[in-house]
Amino acid sequence: MKKTINIIACGIAVLSALTSCEGTINYGTTIDRVPPLAFIYAGEDNQQATTVVHTPSASLSDFSLVLPVRSNLKAPQNTKVDVLFDSLAAEAYIAKKGLGAKVLPSKNICIRKYDAGSEVEPSPNSQVTLTLPAGATMSVDSLSFALCGDLSALQEQEYVFAMSLKSDEIGISEILGSYLLLVNTVTRQIKPITSSSQIEGSRPAAISTFTITAPSGMTNPANLFDNKTNTYGTFPSAPSHEVVVDMQTTRKLSGWGFATGNNNNKIGYEFSYSVNGTDFESFGPCSSADQYKSSNNYYFALYAPVQARYFKFKTDFPRYSSGTNYRRYAEIYIYTVE
Repeated sequence: MKKTINIIACGIAVLSALTSCEGTINYGTTIDRVPPLAFIYAGEDNQQATTVVHTPSASLSDFSLVLPVRSNLKAPQNTKVDVLFDSLAAEAYIAKKGLGAKVLPSKNICIRKYDAGSEVEPSPNSQVTLTLPAGATMSVDSLSFALCGDLSALQEQEYVFAMSLKSDEIGISEILGSYLLLVNTVTRQIKPITSSSQIEGSRPAAISTFTITAPSGMTNPANLFDNKTNTYGTFPSAPSHEVVVDMQTTRKLSGWGFATGNNNNKIGYEFSYSVNGTDFESFGPCSSADQYKSSNNYYFALYAPVQARYFKFKTDFPRYSSGTNYRRYAEIYIYTVE
């Protein structure tokens, strides 16, 4: 017999952007079993995604989830519901979607009862039992889980974590009785900063010898390294350019910055480096959220210095056709650790 239930629930989900589920969610679904049925609700289809960020100093994740077990009808008696790591469900999902992902190792997931006042460091766990009291539609305790353990060991591009509900005392929703988390991994070297003082090192004295090796046809490229923000290097007429800075010798590059001279001249957030000028390695993901911006000055920092002679970046000139003022920079700031 097909039953339709309306679910109003909200778990607290902290994802990579540190956002949380606020207020209530009106959600209608169809369950092909006779109630009462236990379920969890963590957003549409009980499926979410997060990212583990590998940096030179640490592997970071800010994902956590707290939510109760619910029932679509009042529990007829005190009822125990197990929430457990389900590697078979994760494997089935990977196979069904044809993914190249791996099952998230159990040592990298911490499942436990939520305790707001606990200062105990979470440890890997594969199962926790919650209680639905008689006459209630929500468990008296909540499930908490987060990524944990040695996250640096997660070197595959994508992992899948699945958990399922199990009980000998109440039915389990076929639709909302399980949960899937897709865990992506990225490697990045650029760290978010809120001040240029957070860039390690300093600007080398020899910056006046630095040159632009691309693009050809640039006017007054030496002006980008003269320590003046009222002189400019003007780029050829195009919406963007790939630019390579030659620092003349291999250095420990720790950060960089730009004085665009015009707020219409933007930064393209693609940065890479090279020792030989041929083989470039990306610094990894970067966005405006990672930079420190002061007027028309943009600054970026690395978690740890890298050996480089060449620094590559992209320009962004949305108004390039309006004149030379809209496709020029005043300075390129290079920071090194000597």
